[in-house]
Amino acid sequence: MSTHIPNSMVTHPPVVPLERLEGDPQEAARRDAVVLVCDRKLKKAGFPKLTHDDAMCIWSDPWRFETDLDAKGITDSIRDHKIFSALFLTNPTHEAAGIASLKRGPGGQPKDPKRSKQDNDQKGKGPAKPADPKPKKDVAERSTSEKDQARKRDGHMCRWQWTPHPDMSHFFPFAATKDAEAAAKTADCFQITKPRFGLAHFDKYHPIVSKPGELEAASNLQALGKSLHDWEDRGYLAFKFSKIESSDNNIWFVTIVLYWLPYLYPETATSATANLSSGGPNNTVIRARRQLDDAYHTRYPPRHPPIGNGVMKAFFRDRNEIVSGRSVKFQHRSEEEARNFKAMVDYHWFGMSILTFRGVTNGFDPRSRPSGSGGGGDGPNTRNRAFTLPGSSSMPTLPVGHGRHPGAGGHTPTGSIDPRGTNSPC
Repeated sequence: MSTHIPNSMVTHPPVVPLERLEGDPQEAARRDAVVLVCDRKLKKAGFPKLTHDDAMCIWSDPWRFETDLDAKGITDSIRDHKIFSALFLTNPTHEAAGIASLKRGPGGQPKDPKRSKQDNDQKGKGPAKPADPKPKKDVAERSTSEKDQARKRDGHMCRWQWTPHPDMSHFFPFAATKDAEAAAKTADCFQITKPRFGLAHFDKYHPIVSKPGELEAASNLQALGKSLHDWEDRGYLAFKFSKIESSDNNIWFVTIVLYWLPYLYPETATSATANLSSGGPNNTVIRARRQLDDAYHTRYPPRHPPIGNGVMKAFFRDRNEIVSGRSVKFQHRSEEEARNFKAMVDYHWFGMSILTFRGVTNGFDPRSRPSGSGGGGDGPNTRNRAFTLPGSSSMPTLPVGHGRHPGAGGHTPTGSIDPRGTNSPC
């Protein structure tokens, strides 16, 4: 099927004014205050000190943590925020999922993750034969009809790049309800959304995330270029709801905005104790606010790749760069469909924001990059370089230019790693 590519003068979505990820200064101050209140409650109850990751979980969602939670409620909510946000990464690292990446056995020796608990505790014995995996209950299936409906709505092309043969990307990940076990875990942590979006919203969507396959709907899908889809899956970019409107003939429109998300690199490991006492630059929340402020004033640029040189960017077919603030208007046949689309985008943005504030979507500390590499240097071209996310043995090696990865899909230069920091992808 031939896909018509519009003239470049009308293909570039408009760029709207960017909003701060953390909100205005008043909201940012509110976040700071909530962290301090929770810290005092935990200290008073004799709980362990907050880690960097814990503090930023609280900071990411003042709506939840400013409610009347006791110390146990705070720690339970921190855990749920880590679980919920990790849903939005295709292959979450141990860090993103909020679990230790290295468990040690007796004598401080690392435990072999392929060995059972009994095997790890008995030296000199090989691992027991693994039991046959139990079949998953109520396994959800992908819906071709829902994908076709969303693909038709989007004109059989990525609305951001106007490129044909796009992927169909979920706002709220399909894997979150892929089977009964996954749906139950998602339903358990979904309660954190209640203070943020309200009880009526929770009552409407909690049954949906509690049942396998219910997220497989056109209102939870958009046609997305392959490189954009890959970077969304990694937490490098996200989409934010902007406005909803209707026409006289009851056609509804939802506008969403693309943001390249910053990597809030911690100066210490996320498992380190949070610094909340000093007022200097090493204070956990002050440092995060400074980094977010820097990202805002530079208009949320694409980040550096986890390893190697260059800057991850995406481009239109005419080589114009897709920057933060690009907006796209999606048309819907009914108010209900439009409201559901908005809700899925809202949950997507909420989860991605938590990940961003936590600093667990692996990136590169720009201050440690060698001279001449990165966006503005003379580093070698990395378009054919394989790279992996550090700290996650479960992540596949991704050779750029193959499969659903940067520069893939037969429509280069709509997505690439730009080694020179210019608007030219090649």
